[in-house]
Amino acid sequence: MMFPEARPGRASSIQAIGEAMMADDARIYLDANISIHCFEMSRSACDELLSALEALGARVRVSLWTAKETWERTLEWSSKTPLDTG
Repeated sequence: MMFPEARPGRASSIQAIGEAMMADDARIYLDANISIHCFEMSRSACDELLSALEALGARVRVSLWTAKETWERTLEWSSKTPLDTG
């Protein structure tokens, strides 16, 4: 075989991502899809996500573009409130 397959397995990929996220100099930038999805998920799911993000502390960042896109999308939902499960 000229080019051997050098693809990491799922377990090693998850471990590497976990280690990278816990590094002191890591930065995790939230995507607009995640912040918008918070308005659509159940309260318990949202609480779980927020707890996970709080555990990551100052490493979590929200870009200006994500904040702008989320704000614009929420203005379109005049009848829906954040975390409204009813």
